[in-house]
Parts: sequence; C-alpha cells; structure tokens
Amino acid sequence: DSLLELCIMLDLLLYSGVFSNKLDYSHQSYEENNEYLNELLGAFVLTGHGVCRHNVCFMDDILTRMGYKTVKIICSTKSKREPNHIVLGLIEDNDLFIYDFTMHFTFNIEDDNLISSFGDDKLKLCGVSMSKKEFKKLNKRVITEEQFMSLLNKCNSKGSYLYKHLLLLNIDNKEMIQEIATKTLTLMPRSNEKSKEVD
Repeated sequence: DSLLELCIMLDLLLYSGVFSNKLDYSHQSYEENNEYLNELLGAFVLTGHGVCRHNVCFMDDILTRMGYKTVKIICSTKSKREPNHIVLGLIEDNDLFIYDFTMHFTFNIEDDNLISSFGDDKLKLCGVSMSKKEFKKLNKRVITEEQFMSLLNKCNSKGSYLYKHLLLLNIDNKEMIQEIATKTLTLMPRSNEKSKEVD
C-alpha cells in the first residue's frame, strides 16, 4: 500500500499548506468563486487555494514526475447532470485505485459509478484522460474503510515522515520554507514534456 500511503501523505501536506507560498491552503468551491476554476491548473495550488481540478492537476504533476502512472477521472455528483468534479486514478501493475484530493478518501468503481470506501458518497463517472478501451482493461482495486483508516493513522503517527514535515510549519525559518518550495517545484514536469492523450 505504499502508493496509497503516499497519496494520503500528499493530501495531508497539501491541506497543511506546505506546498503554498504562505504555508496555508483552503479549498474554494465553484459556487463560492468561479474565478478559481480556470486559473493555472495545478500551479495555482502554490497561491494557497484552489478547486478540485487544481488539486488533481498538482498531484498528477508530482506523482507523474515520481514515475507513477495516473489517469484523471471526471465525474458528477447526484445533484448535477453535468460533470462538476475530478478525482485521480493511480495505476500500479495494471491495478487501479481512485483517490479524491478534495474529499480526502478513496473511491471504488461499480459499473459507471464511483462509490466511496466509506459507502456514503456516490459519483457518476463521466470521462477519463486515457483511452476508454485501456481504462476498462484495468483491474479495479477495492479499498475498504478499514484499510484507508489504518494508513491514515499510520501517516499521522508521531514517528512518521509526514508528522516530522508538519512540525516544520511551526518553525519561523524562511530559508527552510524556501528550500521546501524549491524542492517541490523540482518535481513539477517541464512544459516541453509530452502531455497525455485525451480520448
């Protein structure tokens, strides 16, 4: 579960503000302010706020740079007919699991629906950023609530890598903050790298 654990760690780091220029991050829904919807995609996270597409694009950049295979998944909630949300699929050894960097949990696929591992949220799958034929060939991994919570507790433990990084937020050290920001930016793909084909 190293990849799922990594997603949880990145999610917690995102909302702790460690990736932003002010060490603070807040989610902005489309209804609150639609100006955030089309701004700079993943890089907008560095300003300290964003919406689901910014979260997913930012994490997709980092995970792709680290060598992981990903797929962006567009979906809609029950109350909306049009797509209004995006989550990230992680592929490892032809197995797919889905992480939501806005709602902070995983989804399992049932037919064309995404069902949260906690069983109380359901999304309609609307599109993917890869060939639909290839997407259907992937093994859909099921993650239970118990598996997710076990890894979440592990990431939050005092001896964890994540906990040690969160301690930096309480230290007023501009040089260290700048170093974190610089190392984060080195993970970002360059503009001349080939983008993924959208079906």
